[in-house]
Amino acid sequence: MFGVSGAFLYVPAVALPPMWFEKYRGLATSVAVAGTGVGGVWQSFATRAMIENVGREWALRISGLVLIGVCSVTSPLLRTRMKPTKREKIIDFSVLRGIKFPLLFFTTLLGGGAYYIPIYNFPSYSVIVLGKTQSWGANMSAIVNGSSIVGRVAMGYLGDKIGPLNALWLATAGTCLSVLVLWLPFKAVGPYLASVILFGFFSGAIVSLVPVSAASLFGVKRLPSIMGLIMLAYAIGGLVSSPPAGAMLDKFGHGTDFSSLIIYAGVLATAAVATQSVLRVVISRQLFKKA
Repeated sequence: MFGVSGAFLYVPAVALPPMWFEKYRGLATSVAVAGTGVGGVWQSFATRAMIENVGREWALRISGLVLIGVCSVTSPLLRTRMKPTKREKIIDFSVLRGIKFPLLFFTTLLGGGAYYIPIYNFPSYSVIVLGKTQSWGANMSAIVNGSSIVGRVAMGYLGDKIGPLNALWLATAGTCLSVLVLWLPFKAVGPYLASVILFGFFSGAIVSLVPVSAASLFGVKRLPSIMGLIMLAYAIGGLVSSPPAGAMLDKFGHGTDFSSLIIYAGVLATAAVATQSVLRVVISRQLFKKA
């Protein structure tokens, strides 16, 4: 129920902003999606405090009541700029005929997979490997969400200047480097914190710039019917990332060595960079052209 309901909330919130903006489409969409980072920051602290003071059950009830209150007020305010025609398809499968959408689909799938693994494992890594407290691990969730707010807005603004596909490539490359260069080789607090901050900064743009890139490639009018397929890519990315990563941690790392898990996240991010590079060349071989 949570997954289905969350999809009904999230997809319109991501799909609608690109319709209302042209010059600052990337920035507007990134500001909207940055709301997930804002929620992640306060919820990390609030949930821990609620569990400690009123217990897990009431922590869940209060969180649910907050969702009902906020979304009941904001959801009716959402408006679409373009009314769908009666002949318009709910999901536009015609985009699968060309090479551009499959490349964007797999970019989203692989990038989404690389996004989920560190998000779910940063807190436990700080406790198991670095020997920190549970509250310190929870703070990592707040830090990664806080840096993602800045990163999404900054990369969205950059996308308006150099093109959303170019900005998306930079964001995915930055995500890859934060995992493989900073998180994997070191087991010290300094590089780990740098990895958390940079990962949050760059990885958040993977979520915010994909709808803008889709609007740029296929037009704003087709975006609503394409967003379902794009969200499917995120869902598949979650399925092929977190469960196998957890199995790797148990089988190869015996619950304490995160190396195989980190390498897997880095491989997914590297593959996402590769598919984006192919897509960028398909769009234009002029690498410095706005796209």
